[in-house]
Amino acid sequence: MDSERLVSVLQIGGLSRYQAQAYVALLELGTVSAGDLADASGVPQPRIYDVLRDLEADGYVETYEGETLQARVHDPGALVSDLSTRIAQFQSATDEIEHRWTEPEPTGQEAAIVAQFETVLTRTIAFIEDANNHVQLSVTPDQIEQLESTLRSAHEDGIHVQLAIHSFSEDDLPDEEYLAGLCTEARVRERPAAFLALIDQQQVGYALYVDSPSEYGMLIDDRGLAYVFSWFFSTMLWELWDTHYDGRSSDPPLRYFEIRRAIPEIEPLLEEGATVHVRITGQWVDSRRPCQLVGTVSEVTYEGKHLDEGPITLRDLVGKASLVVDTDGGAFSVGGMGTHLEDVEIDQIVVEEIAL
Repeated sequence: MDSERLVSVLQIGGLSRYQAQAYVALLELGTVSAGDLADASGVPQPRIYDVLRDLEADGYVETYEGETLQARVHDPGALVSDLSTRIAQFQSATDEIEHRWTEPEPTGQEAAIVAQFETVLTRTIAFIEDANNHVQLSVTPDQIEQLESTLRSAHEDGIHVQLAIHSFSEDDLPDEEYLAGLCTEARVRERPAAFLALIDQQQVGYALYVDSPSEYGMLIDDRGLAYVFSWFFSTMLWELWDTHYDGRSSDPPLRYFEIRRAIPEIEPLLEEGATVHVRITGQWVDSRRPCQLVGTVSEVTYEGKHLDEGPITLRDLVGKASLVVDTDGGAFSVGGMGTHLEDVEIDQIVVEEIAL
């Protein structure tokens, strides 16, 4: 590092321009008179005595009287120590800036707007790591790679992972062998789409304009707000698109996290006369307390039941959709996310046995 660069760094470290020039010159010259130091350092002669007095007061140099005022560096350790303290402060500030940029402190709010997609991605990883049951993602192939290790861990832990992959090229799509270690099922949407992460139908990470000048994102931790994104995922990102990978089991136990996904598969079984044994976890609608029902499905109802002939469609299920479960404690109606009409709002339906 040349002398001028060292002077600039010492200024950043808290010295004035003249103090830094005088100190660097003293390092090079050793003991020198004040007049000679002024000439060597470029500090104006009328200022050199004030500069030396200030440096001495900080413990950086010492002066003594000879024929003229003499000066020398007292102990470089004093300035080095002060610079080290400032370096630590700068490092701490750097870390805090990065933290606030990518991981803003919780504000107690249920929803927040953030400036960068990187923040959404970082918080999404944390959401997935804490998932209990269900992860739904709208992602590009590149974003899958960014989330790969997190998704593998979640999948290994038994989390049901749905990937809605948006890609224009089949060459970019991950193959089934790769997806088998990451997710439970995947569909491909041949259109551009927003990044969306929906975890346990409670937490949301959303970013519409990724890698653009208008980039921003949303972070949500609220079941009511997540309900809107759940419908967005089902209608725009999932139901219309072709299956690319399906790793769901065809034999019990069968797990469902959305009642509108369970009904089309349970109703045909009831029509065939099967007894469908289920275990349902969720919460009582009136008290919001957790509950679990164990019993058999006795009835399936939905508002579009008599609209058309043929298989059930999403249109049939957009209104009220519920099951009635007979248990030892009585019969209870079970609805999906956001219900106010049934006894229980589900978190998960497990079909444990199908008896024909």
